Amino acid sequence: MCAVNPSRISKTFNEEALQYVVANIAEETSWLLEIVNYNIANMQYVCAGDLRALDTLTGVTNYLKAQRIDIQELMQTLSLDDVKAHLVQIIRECAKQTEAKPKPLDLQRGFATIPLKGIDVPFHSTFLRSGVKPFRSFLLKKINKTTIDPSKLIGKYIPNVTARPFELTKEYFEDVYRLTNSPKIGNVLANWHKYQDGYESSGDEVENGTNGTQ
Repeated sequence: MCAVNPSRISKTFNEEALQYVVANIAEETSWLLEIVNYNIANMQYVCAGDLRALDTLTGVTNYLKAQRIDIQELMQTLSLDDVKAHLVQIIRECAKQTEAKPKPLDLQRGFATIPLKGIDVPFHSTFLRSGVKPFRSFLLKKINKTTIDPSKLIGKYIPNVTARPFELTKEYFEDVYRLTNSPKIGNVLANWHKYQDGYESSGDEVENGTNGTQ
């Protein structure tokens, strides 16, 4: 994984340009490369993927910076096919240089990229999607819901999915469903009053009153 700051490439190199470069590297090389964290708009992102793809991304962004290539300007003056062809040529050359480096690759800092040392798993990427169901099944078997105290989670626990403090409200669950399309969350929403009544009757009411539907 590596952190990427598009603004260090040029004033016009923004999130859209980074997405375009990342997508074309992944398409051209067939190596895994994805933006997995959108932290600060146009300033801080995290990319995960194959080490070769991350090294190529560093090479491409270094080249764009050094040669002062403005992708946004090119998109306004050239056809998309011409812009893509120009970028693909850069990607191929950088990928070739990556392949020629000693293995295993040791990612180096670039003008706009910083390797996240010690992280050797492409967290949050689609590469891990196949492990979601088995992990969910494991948690369902190992976590006893009667031992969970909602008051220790509400307003304190911040899930990665929502980036918002956890709530036991219908609005919050609707937001989670919008983001995940989880069948289990969908079932909870379809039977919201049943779950709400069960929670309230358990006596586990929370002092701030967030256990009800607004």
